[in-house]
Parts: sequence; C-alpha cells; structure tokens
Amino acid sequence: MKGRTGSEQRPSSVGLDDAEPLRADGRARDLARTLLPRTSKRWQHVETASIAAAEAAQVLDADDGGVLVSAAWLHDVGYHHPAPPTGFHPLDGAELVTAAGWSSRVAALVAHHSEARFMAAARGLDAALDAWPRECGPVTDGLTYADMTSAPGGGRIGIRERLIDVRWRHAREAPERATARRLREPYLVMAAARVDLALQQRGHQAYPALPLCHGDLHADAVEALTTEHPLRAAVDLWAAVHASASMADLARRADASRVVLEGAHRLLSASPPLTGTTSR
Repeated sequence: MKGRTGSEQRPSSVGLDDAEPLRADGRARDLARTLLPRTSKRWQHVETASIAAAEAAQVLDADDGGVLVSAAWLHDVGYHHPAPPTGFHPLDGAELVTAAGWSSRVAALVAHHSEARFMAAARGLDAALDAWPRECGPVTDGLTYADMTSAPGGGRIGIRERLIDVRWRHAREAPERATARRLREPYLVMAAARVDLALQQRGHQAYPALPLCHGDLHADAVEALTTEHPLRAAVDLWAAVHASASMADLARRADASRVVLEGAHRLLSASPPLTGTTSR
C-alpha cells in the first residue's frame, strides 16, 4: 500500500488534474461505476453521498469542493477490491484509488473517511492507517456529512437514523468493534453538524480553520458525554453545535468544549434516546 508519512497535514495536490479540480468528480464517478455494481445498494449510497457532498461543497472553494465530491464518489470502493489486502474497506479503497492514479490527498480522505481511525484501531490496523496523513477541516467534515446523511441503500437520511441503522446492521459484531463504532459517533455527529451549521450561515461567516482536528478540540466534552450518556450523546451534540453562538466561536473560544458540553446537557431531556434497533 502506498501512503505518506505524517499526521494532521493537508497535502497540496487536489486530484488527478490540478488544473481542473471541478471536473475530477466526473472521473471519480466513472471509476466508482467500474468498481461498484450499478444495481447495488452500495452504488445507490455513493450516488446519494456525491449529491450530499456537492451540497457541502457550497461552503468550500472550487478546488476543495472538487476534491470533496471526488472523495464522496470513491469512499466505499474498497468494499469491491478484487483482492482486498486488509479487509478494511477504507484502507483497501485508498489502495484502489492510488492505483487508479488519484492524488495522495484523495486517497487519504478515502482511507480516513468517517473517523476510520476508531475501527482501524479495533482491527489492529491503526499503524497501516497512520501511513496516510489525516486531514482535518471542512473537506473532512464534508465527507463525513456526505456519508452520514446518505442511507445505505440510497436517499438522504437524518444523522440519528443513520447511526441507529449502523448499530442495527452491526449488532452481532465483536464487542471491541461495537465499542469502536460507539466511540466514533460523537465525532461523526459534530462534523456533520458543523457542515449543516456552515450551510445555514453561508455568506455570513467563513468555515473556520481549526488548529487541531475538530473532534480532538472537544475531546473532553465528548469523553464526558459518552461516559454519562453513552446512547444519547451523539444526537445531543448535533443540537449543541447548532446552539453555539457561531462557527467562529467553535474555533476561537478557549471554553469551547465547556460550551458544547453544557449545551448538550441542556438538551438531554428533550432528546429521545438513541437505541440500538430500528423498525425495518
């Protein structure tokens, strides 16, 4: 597997053709089309994710928007690797994307999509994932938003329903993997909530460039919430992010974690519990 050493860095290349980033999504769609069966639920999911990514791209510049939409088309191709080297679709997908000639940035976004670091650690693949630089910022948030607001079989879905569905489909997996999925939930919700809030504030505020990976900035709040309210924290964090004064406050304020934590606690009583089952 090809990768780049380092962490929390943003590679400078943007896609197959740096001069035409907005056309890269068409090439990404074509690659996804060759790897994913057109009649499969997986194809329908990535097709919807590309639409959600295009929505999230409205708060990005043209280059980053092209990268985001391309990564959305490609994020699940690892499920259909002809000879998967790891059996972990983010890493296998990154290898496929690299072999197809995409930039290391796009491949790394595929490798890390939707907080893959938690599941990689549960599988003993964290060192392999670390070979790909973990980008943090609005493009990563946008890819999480695209994945987490797209149903497994296509069509848009709310974040709460998406998380419930993930728990339902993986209800019988090994305990360490189930724990990893639960631990990543607040980070997924906060990323999607930031994009949703940025879209609401489009034209009024720029998406903030945070000095740390977003989830880590609020690590103490996440830890407290997942300890005290493990089934409801994720949904409440969505509301808490929206209850913050502004996107800029999430980046600037020294007490940002406390603000998120207090906001989530205020909303606990109003939020229905996030259960592990759903009607089918």
